Amino acid sequence: MRSIFFIPHIDKTSGGLNNIYTIIELLQSLNYNVAFSSLEENSLAVKNAKEKNLPYIPWNELNLNEKDLFIVPEGFPNIIPFGLKHGARTIVYVQSWHYLLEVLPENVTWKQLPVEFLAVSRPVEWFIQEVFNLKSLGVLPPAVQTCFFETQNSRAKHLRIAFMPRKNRNLTQQIQQICMAKLANNPKIKIEWLEIANKTQAEVAKILSTSDIFLNTAYPEGFGLPPLEAMATGCIPVGFTGFGGLDYMSNVALENCPSVVNNIINVTINNNQTTFPENGFYVPDGDILSAALVLSEAIQLKYNNPKRWQELIINAQTTARAYNLEQQRKHIQEIWKSFEAIA
Repeated sequence: MRSIFFIPHIDKTSGGLNNIYTIIELLQSLNYNVAFSSLEENSLAVKNAKEKNLPYIPWNELNLNEKDLFIVPEGFPNIIPFGLKHGARTIVYVQSWHYLLEVLPENVTWKQLPVEFLAVSRPVEWFIQEVFNLKSLGVLPPAVQTCFFETQNSRAKHLRIAFMPRKNRNLTQQIQQICMAKLANNPKIKIEWLEIANKTQAEVAKILSTSDIFLNTAYPEGFGLPPLEAMATGCIPVGFTGFGGLDYMSNVALENCPSVVNNIINVTINNNQTTFPENGFYVPDGDILSAALVLSEAIQLKYNNPKRWQELIINAQTTARAYNLEQQRKHIQEIWKSFEAIA
């Protein structure tokens, strides 16, 4: 049984691509016959994969058959017919749930296609079932890379808030403005804002490890790895869940700002699953005012109750360790064993 991953021919890096690279590496370490292919050999995505020495098969030499697994990202349904044409077991790996609503041609539904689904998170698995009435083969989340656990730097005396405005810069600015206005009468609170953009993983880990809070404004997300990476360094996330973040996010109860994340969905997704201790401050996606108010409450908690804040850091790091590389390796091993059982 071969496992062939389709790598999109795009000229940018992304968390989703990095996750696929890691999955291929871990499958190699487990002695599975695995490779990737792509329509465009000279794209940045393919070059990055080759730099990692991942096994590559040129598209014109890709002779799929009924014994192969053909794994395609959810954003590229035009590639699916290639796998089906050659009889390969075609699996859509869903890392962005919202793409499922956007990418198919008009009058074509996922239920009409003879494909199977693998979800990146429990929220995505729930979404596939709830919206499309389809079941996934399982959940394969990404891993927090080792550098985020190993990078431990001393934090400054003043408060540092890191943020990645890659998706919603205007929302980030509004949250900052409201928060600063609310805290304007508290002279003891000094805040440094640290933007994270165009950085390597090691550079991101260093910034997060010297920051106290990570302001998360990214949504929608199939998983949402940056808040979890922040947790690994001891930096507490505040902001949106992206929906996918509900896989690991557990809200801190605040007296002045009670939890406003949809508990019904949270309970539905986490039913009979391992739950994590309180590890951050979360509000519904796009709710700028709630995010700003909760951020100001989190900042004041950091200043007024250091013992409680240290407990949150321990909780956050405990959560992140549940998503390390060894855990992802175990997930892969379990899922691929199930594939072999029906191969």
